[in-house]
Amino acid sequence: MQMDGFLTLKGGNVELVGAPETIFVLPIGHVVSSKGEFDVDEESYKAMKAQIAKRGVDLVVDYEHQTLNKATNGQPAPAAGWFKGLEWREGQGLFMVQIEWTERARAMIASGEYRYLSPVFGFDSQTGAVTYIHSVALTNDPALIGLADL
Repeated sequence: MQMDGFLTLKGGNVELVGAPETIFVLPIGHVVSSKGEFDVDEESYKAMKAQIAKRGVDLVVDYEHQTLNKATNGQPAPAAGWFKGLEWREGQGLFMVQIEWTERARAMIASGEYRYLSPVFGFDSQTGAVTYIHSVALTNDPALIGLADL
């Protein structure tokens, strides 16, 4: 299983007065990004849902993937928000659900300081199937180009 794959997709329209509690995060099917190729299907969803349940904690939305980088750069990794899990929507893909944004993140999105989401996930190196989600980041450098912003 690899943990170096990043994929950024349209996060939906963020309404900052009552920020969204659900945002699209991964499409169904074979996905090509600047970081690699991955496959997302209902089995991927089931594997990620089981992994989230096993961890038993909300998943972080951070800034610029700092949760992954804090050990090497020594900088703090504050949360932009938290989400409780994923939801599968047939014909659409995976959605982050029950998102709780921090006031700072709301302000940064509203002012245009951040425009994209980037999930951090693991995938099976043999099959390319996504099997694990680590976190999601607010970023301005998405791996998948040409999608709508937050």
